[in-house]
Amino acid sequence: MESRVHHVRSDRRRGVLAGLVAAGALGMVGLNRAVRAHAGPHPSAPAASAGDAGALRTGLVDHAGRRFELQRLAGRPSLLTFGFTQCSSTCPMSLQTASELLARGAASRVQVVFVSLDPLADTPAQLAKYLANFSPAILGVTGDPVAIEAMAETFRVGVRRGVPEGLAHSSMWYLLDERVVVRSVAKYDAPVAELETLLARTRVSTR
Repeated sequence: MESRVHHVRSDRRRGVLAGLVAAGALGMVGLNRAVRAHAGPHPSAPAASAGDAGALRTGLVDHAGRRFELQRLAGRPSLLTFGFTQCSSTCPMSLQTASELLARGAASRVQVVFVSLDPLADTPAQLAKYLANFSPAILGVTGDPVAIEAMAETFRVGVRRGVPEGLAHSSMWYLLDERVVVRSVAKYDAPVAELETLLARTRVSTR
């Protein structure tokens, strides 16, 4: 069965996500070296549709070198974000918040996933070393550049390469439910309390 990412579509959620889109558009205008160009979401980030995610079936591995597919996350909610290990601002901030969330007892209720947008540099070993600075419960994902690009496109992650900072990307948390359905989107700097609230509102999807 193909791994697919589905996005909840409701008037209420579209309104919330539209607000995030507007905020993200302003953030991307302000890209600069000081903030490593991670100021907010790409204008289309929250609007991703299911599409054909067949390319996600191969070419991805976790930080332990094991093959990774999105369907591995099925069974409990997941918080997923994109970044790279050389990020000096928003990525560490996001992962530190996730670590605090897990330390509060959320490890049994949610999986935290960090997907590298710089797979040539972020090998499984590099990811494992980097994530050890935060929480052993965080799952790192890397792999073939084509597969990483396909995953980023599926989630509508904005990526700009060749900038003075090396890599600029949108920074969001995607909350996936037990069926790997995107239920909510939060900004990279969302506090622990906000993530806990989103998690508490997530229910098992109707099959």
